[in-house]
Amino acid sequence: QPTSAAAPPPSRVGYDRLQQAYGVWQLLDRSREATARLQSWREVDPESGSTWDYAAPNRAHYRYYGIDGQLHEGYESDETVCWRRDDGRWDRRPIARRPPVAAALVDDLFGGAVRIFPEERTYLDGVLVQIVRFTQRAGERRWSVLAADREVRVWIALEDALPRRFEI
Repeated sequence: QPTSAAAPPPSRVGYDRLQQAYGVWQLLDRSREATARLQSWREVDPESGSTWDYAAPNRAHYRYYGIDGQLHEGYESDETVCWRRDDGRWDRRPIARRPPVAAALVDDLFGGAVRIFPEERTYLDGVLVQIVRFTQRAGERRWSVLAADREVRVWIALEDALPRRFEI
């Protein structure tokens, strides 16, 4: 039945939000792929000075400060884990074969992501990044188990889709 009043134009707000959400999902997918191709990377805790260095396929070296302020150091390589004892000597023991470190990082950082919220775009160390916040669901993952849901914030570079910073 015809009406005399014209219908209001459709709202672009819903469409724009949908496009923004789609763009963030695409950025997360690109970031997963880029991270899985990493050959090495370094994580630094700016508060404590602790570091974790990784190299493909299965090498990791860590130096972190415990709650007591004591430095702990160790490494994993292929099927061996080593750590420095208090007397300065190294202890070694065999471990099961680990997944490739980049694949394990992708699983840990992006696995089970739900409720994704784009935050602001900003510059981090001169690189334009998109900050994305999401929740990860607890449960079985490919190479690990997440005991409880957690919130993650990741700063993803728009130029190469690599995560430049993350907070858990």
